[in-house]
Amino acid sequence: MPSALRSFGLAVIVLIALIGFQLCTYTLNEYEQGIITQFGKPVGDPVTTAGLHYKVPFVQTVHRIDKRILEW
Repeated sequence: MPSALRSFGLAVIVLIALIGFQLCTYTLNEYEQGIITQFGKPVGDPVTTAGLHYKVPFVQTVHRIDKRILEW
C-alpha cells in the first residue's frame, strides 16, 4: 500500500509542475506578435519573435495580434 500512495503523490507533484509550467509560458506563431500587459498596462516592447516565451502567472496577460494585417 505505501508504494501506491507514493506513486499517487508523485503523479500529483508532476501534475502541479505541468500546470505551473503552462501558467508561466506562452507560445507565439510566426504570424503573431504579442503585447504583454500587467494589470491592464503594457509592459515592455511587443514580442515579435515566434517561439516559447515566459511571463509572470496571474499578473501578466498576453494579447496576441496578427502581424499579417498590420501595415508599417
